[in-house]
Amino acid sequence: MSQGIQQSDAIQKSAFDLTQEQIQSLIATSTGFIDTYMIPVYDAAAILLPQNLVLSAMNVPARSETVEWHEKLLPTYIVHHPDLVEVTALVIDGDREETCFAILCDSMPKTLRLRISEVLDVDKPIPATVYQYVEVNGQQYQVPNLSYIQQQLFSN
Repeated sequence: MSQGIQQSDAIQKSAFDLTQEQIQSLIATSTGFIDTYMIPVYDAAAILLPQNLVLSAMNVPARSETVEWHEKLLPTYIVHHPDLVEVTALVIDGDREETCFAILCDSMPKTLRLRISEVLDVDKPIPATVYQYVEVNGQQYQVPNLSYIQQQLFSN
């Protein structure tokens, strides 16, 4: 592969890699707090997501393939219960405005202020959509692999 192509790929991935690095840093730090959303996921561990990655929240029809935000159609990553008619779309910051996407969840997620020292890594097999499993106060959560999710949504 040529160096130009490698650099182009690195530039395209760098913004979400940075975001993923920030998440890892926040989870791995031993002091301080992090303000997160706890997003229930149908049939899986709930997602922990730093609040500063969520740009907006709105009510939308369930199972929507896209949601409109600032006159743009954003692809969706669906984690809500399949029986719901209306859900909450959380607009997730992308590396560029045209790569933002929405997570469709049951309702507006609960906010949690976590002491970083209470967040423990969990060693178990990790699917591609999960960056890391963690445990807080005996409850398991997933930290999403946002770069993988974004890549999948924008490759369709």
